[in-house]
Amino acid sequence: MKGIKKFFVNDQGAVSVYLIIITLLFFIFNAVLIDFARVLVAQKKVDTAARAAARSTMASFDSGVRKYGLFVMDGDPQQDFQTLFEENLNVNEGRFYHFASPRPEKSSVIEEKNYTLLNESTQKNQILEEMKYRAPIEFIKEIVDQFTQVSEGVESASEFAHAASEIEQDVKDRTKKMDEVEEHLKTAKKELGKANGLLSDKPSGSDYPEVKNLADIIEKYPTFNSGDDKDKDAEYVDKSTVLLGKLKVAYDKSNQELDDALTALEQVKKINKKIKDKLKSTHSANEDNYGGVTEAIPDNATGSTGSDASQIDSLTEDLNNYVYGDDFFTELKTKIQNAKDAIGTREDQKSLAGAYTLLLAFISVQHDSDDQLSVLSQAMKRYFKNADQAIGEAISYLQSNRKVPKGGDEEKQQEEAEDEAKDKMDEGKETLDKLVKGADLANDRYIYDALQGLLKKYDAADDEIHPQIDLDDPEDSANDILSMVDKLFGVLGDVLKAGRDRAYINEYILTHFVSSKPFSPSDAESYLFENKQVEYILYGINKPGANYAAAYTELFALRYALNFVYALTQTKFPFPLVTFIVAAGEAFIYTVDDMTKLVGNKPQSVPVYRRLRGVEFDYKDYLRLFLFMHPGEDNRLRRSLAVVEEETGTDISKAPTYIGGEAKASVDLWFLPTAMKLISDVGAISGDVRGGRYYITSKVAYSY
Repeated sequence: MKGIKKFFVNDQGAVSVYLIIITLLFFIFNAVLIDFARVLVAQKKVDTAARAAARSTMASFDSGVRKYGLFVMDGDPQQDFQTLFEENLNVNEGRFYHFASPRPEKSSVIEEKNYTLLNESTQKNQILEEMKYRAPIEFIKEIVDQFTQVSEGVESASEFAHAASEIEQDVKDRTKKMDEVEEHLKTAKKELGKANGLLSDKPSGSDYPEVKNLADIIEKYPTFNSGDDKDKDAEYVDKSTVLLGKLKVAYDKSNQELDDALTALEQVKKINKKIKDKLKSTHSANEDNYGGVTEAIPDNATGSTGSDASQIDSLTEDLNNYVYGDDFFTELKTKIQNAKDAIGTREDQKSLAGAYTLLLAFISVQHDSDDQLSVLSQAMKRYFKNADQAIGEAISYLQSNRKVPKGGDEEKQQEEAEDEAKDKMDEGKETLDKLVKGADLANDRYIYDALQGLLKKYDAADDEIHPQIDLDDPEDSANDILSMVDKLFGVLGDVLKAGRDRAYINEYILTHFVSSKPFSPSDAESYLFENKQVEYILYGINKPGANYAAAYTELFALRYALNFVYALTQTKFPFPLVTFIVAAGEAFIYTVDDMTKLVGNKPQSVPVYRRLRGVEFDYKDYLRLFLFMHPGEDNRLRRSLAVVEEETGTDISKAPTYIGGEAKASVDLWFLPTAMKLISDVGAISGDVRGGRYYITSKVAYSY
């Protein structure tokens, strides 16, 4: 007992014990530190190997799809990733000491379904990466700028054409009603004129009781007033009443014609308001369509159609002259009303009708004096003259202020212009009919059925574009064509604000898909899908040949619009509606000539605008422009994927463009696994300790 106490109390050897304890702690610390360092080295190796495996796995892409500028994975990413991870993890380090050699464990790959090319942003990003080094952006900008600059002329021509087309029928209807007003006034004057002979100042010389005019009534009234022959007196009264009745019939008919003239004039006024409103609304609509494009025109732009636009604007101003001012209707109505007031009513003694009533009453009985009869007859003549003069003034005012004189030069020239324009269109249609045939003859229905099935799989919306033009009537054709062009320029204005990405995507479609010869509409091969993939992507019409026909139609429309601008500046007529019709026919002939060159057997470029030589575009340049001018970019991208899948056989909906890899490995622990587990539990390291080994998990993600 005493010995044990001495052992604990005795201070001999205390330093040795202390050193042993310190050494033990130092050993434990170094052991943990060594394993900790080995774990960090192993973690670094695993991370590096995982990243290299992911990159190498993604390097196995589909070469067929790659031809279209897109990347999707090919092969089995699960097996590839595991194999590549093991190879990268077990790299031979030569004579170097393997301080930490992690052992590969079972790894896995997660294929993210949302990261296929069906994801819009994924496809766009790949396209933009592909094209930002390849797209001739300055060339594209030059093409768009050229059409931006001609937009001024097209806008002015469009406004003029729409206005002229909108009001043309109204002007004709108004002219017809104005003709009615004039005819009613002339008939009123003619009917009133029938009473002119009955109001003669000279007696007819007939015997009493015969009366043939108002002078006879006055001259023979004293005989009647004497009352010598009752039978003749009664006959005198009857004959005088009949004669005055003829006067009444004349002014009644005249008065009715004046009423009809006023009714027709009100209809003219309503039509005139329609014309005025249409001219105003046409201007507002055009500003909406062309505002974005015209804002993009540089102040120092050369080669624009600005001067021609000013010339055409003056034609539009001339159309405004077709509108009657309110003062015209007020003045004409006043003059017609003056004539009606002169004819008057029975109750109005200071009128033709009032004088008739008094005169009829006066001659029906005998009076002591015939002075009153003379006064009444003079009053009747005066009111008749006033009415006749007022009607004449109304006719004169109407004829001198008519916008389109009846039977005048404009009416004749318009009829001649319509006939001539129709002849030119018929001639041009014969040429087009020879060109445009065979759109439905291409035997690749099966391709379009397959593409339609792919689009349904992609859930792509159906935004088929079917541009059509009616070529039966010059005025209607011009209006329809320019309406189509208005929409194209309206979209172009929005696109100019969208920036460079749209240009890259459009150029991607043009460079990776086919739009090749032949272009001649008379050649059935021009419509084959294998030659016109770009047109299908652009228009999306599920019908063989129809997409090229749509491109042809829009090309015709755009060329027509530009030629219409030129034709308007070359057509010299004093009447704007005649100018419109003639220019419509001329533009059609110019356009047929352009189309023959652009898509003929030997395709060639034509000047963008006939007055601007040196700037010429071919069919593909216009196709590039149409890609800008149409909305629906997302569906175009879907259609491009459908074409890729149809051509390569790769299922785009299942081909990943992204992988998430989870690589696992383990490293043995040399010294104190329990200590490393404690460190892992407190979060100092992220792995797991089991059975004397440290397990590492490395997560990586990679996409094209």
